[in-house]
Amino acid sequence: MKKYILFLGTILFCMLFTGCGNSVENAGIEENQEVLSDNVVKEVEAEFTEESEKEASENGSLSEKEEVNRDYNPIDYMDHEIRSTYFLKDGSRGYELVISQSGETEEYVRDVKVFVSQLADDTYCLKQVLEDREHEGAAWDSEGLYLVDANFDGEKDILVQNGHYGNQGAQAYSCYLFEDGQYVQYKGFEEIPNVSVDEENKVILSSWRNSAASHGWGVYVYENGQYYLAKILTEEYKTGGEEESQCYWTVEEYHDAVLSLKDSEGKGTVTEQFNTVECDEETIKEKLYGKESFWRLGDYYRWNSLERIESWGSSLFTTIKTSGSGINDSGDKPVFLAGNDPEDKLVFLGEYPLEESIGNQGVKRALLYGVQKEAPDSVILLLGNEYEQIHWYWGNNYQVYPELVCKDVDQDGEGEIILKALNITGTGWWVESLCICDYENGELQEYVLGKDEILRQIQEQIEYAYIEGKNSVQFLQNGKVINEVVLPDWAEEYPYEGEVSYDHQIRFDLENMTMEIKPQIQLENSLPYEKAVLEFNVGFQEGEIFLEYSSVREES
Repeated sequence: MKKYILFLGTILFCMLFTGCGNSVENAGIEENQEVLSDNVVKEVEAEFTEESEKEASENGSLSEKEEVNRDYNPIDYMDHEIRSTYFLKDGSRGYELVISQSGETEEYVRDVKVFVSQLADDTYCLKQVLEDREHEGAAWDSEGLYLVDANFDGEKDILVQNGHYGNQGAQAYSCYLFEDGQYVQYKGFEEIPNVSVDEENKVILSSWRNSAASHGWGVYVYENGQYYLAKILTEEYKTGGEEESQCYWTVEEYHDAVLSLKDSEGKGTVTEQFNTVECDEETIKEKLYGKESFWRLGDYYRWNSLERIESWGSSLFTTIKTSGSGINDSGDKPVFLAGNDPEDKLVFLGEYPLEESIGNQGVKRALLYGVQKEAPDSVILLLGNEYEQIHWYWGNNYQVYPELVCKDVDQDGEGEIILKALNITGTGWWVESLCICDYENGELQEYVLGKDEILRQIQEQIEYAYIEGKNSVQFLQNGKVINEVVLPDWAEEYPYEGEVSYDHQIRFDLENMTMEIKPQIQLENSLPYEKAVLEFNVGFQEGEIFLEYSSVREES
């Protein structure tokens, strides 16, 4: 029998915006946060660990030591070789997602089923097998199964992730509603992109990307056994004339039974329109991002409810006493937490093995949590008994959690924790940031290298020069030419503007400690010319990265 891993977070749901270009970092984050002493932080750590382990043991997924005692064998029901399984326990009921796949020599076929069983006499007795015929994409092999009240009748239903579809990579889900003791598939639910479940307001939320300059958000209601599209918000950037690059917002309402987005065009009633010319920043925030607004776009987990999240909750703060002065009593460096608002969330981002010594402590693993306060605000790093919160934006438009490795990147004989987050995605954009944690004189020192800081250091170390006779741009490091890009013949019509930017593609490979950037050569009245991808070996010393040119890759 297979063993299953205990996830520290209670599994709710994961849905994500599918990506535009520039993400708005830390939108709507409160500047004033509670300050807690080191002792209080350790109390929270111990209480959080104890409470989460207890809750997971009683209601969550199976622990590493517990085996599934089933009266069925999934292989008897699958048409192909089993590639992955995922088991959830909810009270006395078990749910198992099984994915099988045809071999390499056969036509590619994916077979997905959900086994629902009832615990009786320490055995999970098979009650129902659900076949996911909509499953054509590649779901997460370790998860992809979610229990939630999707029609708000008080009973948990089943969502199965079908993978990413279309040019925009929208996520689709099959839905099985619990009716009269059985799960019945709701046909058409998979047409709702990037599902999120707002149980408080009893609506299904949806978000999508129309193009690089337009995005949409939708609200579905469940009435009389049907999901109906009730309202759509559309964001669109328009250029030209005096209103160049202005953002326009349109709200449409639907009064007829419209099931899917593809059926909605032209059938909505426009109830509100505004733009950044008419409205100042505070008005836009109030209309769209504020906690009292209808849309609450700043509430990350309202629109991404299929995340594995843990609420800090009031129970975790019963022992917390904060200093009225805002400074901890010990006088040590303050540790900032998200406050004691029950809506603040922790996201379990991962458990990572450590291959090198960290500050001579002999710690062999690191746990990483993300703090969510209206936007991905910071991370909490657990190294043995050490507990540190780091203000570092870790969010992105896709379900891509930070990576963590342990390497001696500054060559001092001790390993450093190196974190990487994907922050900006979209057409032509892929920007990652770093956070490097180093033990210095017995204390953990964090160096946050966001996009702006990384760009500064790139620009200080990599120079460029236009060679008019060759109609080319040279890239230099320490006065030495490392690469030269010859502009195409058509660039005579769109001449070089005199500027090269690096902020569209900054990617890191932590295992090899390399970085690649894609220089964008700016041309008049044209898209930038981006032919070369430059790769560098990365060194580090006290907050500064050092780049050593390695290679170049040309892109068509």
